[in-house]
Amino acid sequence: MEFVSGPELSQESLYSLFRRFGKILEIVRQPGEGKEVPRWAVVQFKSVRSASAARCCIHRARFVEPPGVGIGAGETRGGGDGKASVTGGETGKDLAPTVLRVQYQRVVKARWLRDWIFGHPRIGRIALCLS
Repeated sequence: MEFVSGPELSQESLYSLFRRFGKILEIVRQPGEGKEVPRWAVVQFKSVRSASAARCCIHRARFVEPPGVGIGAGETRGGGDGKASVTGGETGKDLAPTVLRVQYQRVVKARWLRDWIFGHPRIGRIALCLS
């Protein structure tokens, strides 16, 4: 995932944002406080279904995380002016929303060829006879 605009979300906010889609194995953020662009984080789910659901629902959404408040309380979506008002935190202030660009990348398994051969109904029988 890439932080397109706005401030980066904390690891706790990322967890609370993505946990509704399924079990999270790990969250890895960009190392250091560098000014590198694009800023990124990796969220690894246990299942493919969870990852694809998170990508479909969160891609290009806007989120506001006011200081001291988690993403659940200050979450806003939409708004054409590029700013979102925070409800239930610091009222009267407009904070720039964080826009996320979520990309899906499938984890490559090390033994995919062996699993495919032995999982295939015809090729698996031949492979068993030859071994």
